This record gives sequence, structure tokens and C-alpha cells, in this order.
Amino acid sequence: MSDETDALKSAIAAAFSDVPPPQEGRIARPSADDREDIESTFRGRHWRDMPVDALLRHHLLAQSLSSMTLEAFRFFFPGFLLLAVDHPASDVADAVLCHLTPPRGDQAARLRDVHGASREEQELVRRAVAASDSNISRHMAEYEERLRLFTRPQRDAILSFLHFLHQGTPSPDSDAFCAIQRLAEMNRGG
Repeated sequence: MSDETDALKSAIAAAFSDVPPPQEGRIARPSADDREDIESTFRGRHWRDMPVDALLRHHLLAQSLSSMTLEAFRFFFPGFLLLAVDHPASDVADAVLCHLTPPRGDQAARLRDVHGASREEQELVRRAVAASDSNISRHMAEYEERLRLFTRPQRDAILSFLHFLHQGTPSPDSDAFCAIQRLAEMNRGG
């Protein structure tokens, strides 16, 4: 392991050292399809003691952040970050990046471009755009709520992770770039 990796892992551990664990039975959201699996996998664990083999082997467990309550998400997120540092090409790293990336309106923008469409086609597109815009708004609200869970030092550690994951500055059209921009904006008070 390099000095850079060790320093990053230490920064993540320090930034999240005082996050309280979720209350009993408050790991998975009540509506989560995989609630029982998530509860049994993470119950009684600390984020420093993640089930590494299970998370690396099972794609659905790697995606379990999506099904966690906000308090469990905040508590277990540093464990996912540390695992992603050690396994940057894993489903876990992809899941972490996914949760740090703001939702995009690309689909709605593409749908709006319907030159020459019939009236019925335009109506179908209008409905699809409205549904897409609604979903994007809901996902953006959830994304912002997750990011607000993190303190400034935690966001700084996450920013360091993103730069590490993409070896410096990622391309402007990448998910990591979007995540870095949003986190940096939050750190500036936006």
C-alpha cells in the first residue's frame, strides 16, 4: 500500500470517527426489497468491520447503500469508501461513485428534441418528459439530503477519495467530476 493510500484511509477514518451507529432495526429502509438481507449483513457491525468478501462477491450487497436509512447510510458510508480505496475497480467503488454523483437530466433533454413529430408523438414525449423531470427532481432531493448528512471534514475526505479514485482531475463529463463540483460547492456554502 502506498503512502497516498494510507493517508487517504487515515483521513476517511478520522473524518467519520464520531458518527453514531444506526439504532437497532434502522439499517434498511422499511420499503427496501432486500431489507432482511441488509439488516442481517450489517446488524451489530461497525463500518470499520465491513463484510468485505460478501460485499465484493455479491453485486446486490454492494448496492445496499441505496436501501439504507439515512442514519445507516452515513454510518456505513466510510466503510464503503475504505473498501473502494482498496478495490477501485469493484462494484463497491461503482456504488460509492453512484451515490456521490448528482442525478442528470440527460434523458429529459434528449426527449425534448422531437422536431417533426406528430401531435400524438409530441404528447407522448411531453408526458415522458414530465415523468422524467419528476423523477429527476425526486432523485436530486434525495441526493442533496444524503450530502447534507456529511460534515465539512467528511466532505473533504470524500473529495480526496474522488481525486484518488480518478488519479487527479477527471474529465468534465464524468460522474466523478460532477460529484467533485457539487461537494466543492457545498463546502463553499452553496
